[in-house]
Amino acid sequence: MAKVHDGVSGECVRRVAGKFRGIHVGLLGASLCVLLYLGLVSLERGEGIVPVLLPVATNLTLTVFGAFAVGLMWEISSKRALVGEVQSHSDELLRDVGLSVSLASQGILIATTKFHSGVPWEKYFLEADEIDVCWWAGFAWLQQHRSSIEAAVQRNGARFRYVIPDVRDCDVLAQMVAASGVREEEIKVENDKVMNMLRCLNVKVDLHRVKRVPRYGMVRLGSRVIFFPYSMLEGRPQDRPTFVLDGDTALGQTFLRDFNGLLDNAQKDDSAV
Repeated sequence: MAKVHDGVSGECVRRVAGKFRGIHVGLLGASLCVLLYLGLVSLERGEGIVPVLLPVATNLTLTVFGAFAVGLMWEISSKRALVGEVQSHSDELLRDVGLSVSLASQGILIATTKFHSGVPWEKYFLEADEIDVCWWAGFAWLQQHRSSIEAAVQRNGARFRYVIPDVRDCDVLAQMVAASGVREEEIKVENDKVMNMLRCLNVKVDLHRVKRVPRYGMVRLGSRVIFFPYSMLEGRPQDRPTFVLDGDTALGQTFLRDFNGLLDNAQKDDSAV
């Protein structure tokens, strides 16, 4: 045990000596400058280039001492603070990575509050062989991604299904008004805008009208399922908490089963598009 202790002590001594080797070099340089300065001061009354060298030596001495002081302060305080800060950020990063791995293992690929900009829509469209959309309307999203939808259907042969509440049904419309506080006229206008946009697409659209009002919005692009819960607050923001699920995981399959159950009770409408 004594040998182990002696070995540890020796290693500590070597580490301390190595840490302060730079300080010793700085002290030696400063001492030489001091000696040079004192020698020049003693010869100041003589003739030659001494009066010219004296200001230079003075500035050099002050510079070296300043650098030494800064270096000493760094070694004593700042370095310790920086190491602590780096360690803090490292711990935070490791926690974030661990959380990301944990979420991904459960099937959650992305969690964001930016529905429009926080999801890599274009990448998902490029790989999509199926497109399913389910929400109350979705005109702004359709308008933004119209060309990507058309390209995915034409390039990949993707099936495109659009599921929307049947606002022609008075009970469904009443449920939407009660849940959102939006007037009937506004809901119908948004529905008409979506119908017109779907008709303008240069692809085949399978339109399904549901009698049950969905409490979430969903876009399925291949194996990715993007969904968000509806906020029923007045003046709800366009961006909302959004999650991207891996459709091949247990969580994604559970969500898709719910969507398929909604679709089973839907009425396909071939006349609208």
